[in-house]
Amino acid sequence: MKVKDLIKTLQTVDPEYDIILGKDSEGNDYSPLSTIVIGRYLPESTYHGYVEFEDDMDEDSDSPIDSIVLFPIN
Repeated sequence: MKVKDLIKTLQTVDPEYDIILGKDSEGNDYSPLSTIVIGRYLPESTYHGYVEFEDDMDEDSDSPIDSIVLFPIN
């Protein structure tokens, strides 16, 4: 999902709603949103990868920041 898609969806709901994150696509567990961090996503497959966070990136890196990471409370 791109930021523009998220913004479009968020504009249709009450801004007082809580943001809850799902643990997985099967609905096994849920947790409220705790933190949002900017970084660079490094995919290892179509469904898994790693993130380099903005504060930890080398200043010389050629790879652009391209992701917003949402962290749950738990």
